Amino acid sequence: MSETINFRSEVDFEGLPVKVFNRHKIDAFGGYLNWHKEIEMIYLKSGSCKTFIDGTLYTLEPGDIAVASSNMMHHRQWFYGDCSFSVIQMNPDWFVYPSENAQQSDMEDICSLKKCFDVLIRDPKMEELVLDVLKAWEKRTASPSLGIRLIAKSCLLYAHMIDFHCHKIGSDSAAARSDSRYVKDAILYINSHFSEPISLSDIAGQMDISPSYLSYIFSLNTGITASGYINEVRVQNAATLMKKGISVTEAAFASGFNSTSYFAKIFKKIKKVSPSHLCQKQPPDAPASKS
Repeated sequence: MSETINFRSEVDFEGLPVKVFNRHKIDAFGGYLNWHKEIEMIYLKSGSCKTFIDGTLYTLEPGDIAVASSNMMHHRQWFYGDCSFSVIQMNPDWFVYPSENAQQSDMEDICSLKKCFDVLIRDPKMEELVLDVLKAWEKRTASPSLGIRLIAKSCLLYAHMIDFHCHKIGSDSAAARSDSRYVKDAILYINSHFSEPISLSDIAGQMDISPSYLSYIFSLNTGITASGYINEVRVQNAATLMKKGISVTEAAFASGFNSTSYFAKIFKKIKKVSPSHLCQKQPPDAPASKS
């Protein structure tokens, strides 16, 4: 597969090669399956976490860097302890040379998914470069020169990744890429039809493959069963509705559950709290202001 499919809208880099998101989690599940054009790095500062990237579960300790290359399925995460981490999104288009030479060809290989980066990186130099980018990101708006410094630090980081943590995707991975496409199509179908009654046979029928084969490759590529993913999407949608003031029953049925008792059971399994507990945590509507 040579094209890049965006599971979500593209990141607005605002003219910069990177965008940084600093995160903090405590003993929680966070993040659902996704893929996108941007290269995504997770730099763990404290605690420990597990993340599922390109069909493999990785355990990260402080100082570790996990990389999801363009179009690579990733981001089921479990956090243990007091976790602090940074997510660096990199725009692969930003690093393409504007001239026709060997370097440009190499860079286009990166953007066209003919090459990808190592997923788990434990490299002191790489960590140093990541920290430089994080520091430059925090100071980027202080002056024009510091904005330029962020660009320079980002280029140094990207160059190091290409020199030491990049490899070509071999032809023997064609079958794996085909399986990945089936799984992504299944995820897109689930995300569009989760509020309806859907089964593995329904999903497999859309791709003209057997339900058993889809079940196998879905679990292999995501670390979760297809039915488990359907429940996660439904629970997340229900949680969003309840935060907007929708009742537990209405949120359950609007999200594809046909039993409130089953919804409560699955919700607590995934969210670790009951639906009613989530509703109780929502602040009451603010009183209307007097004119």
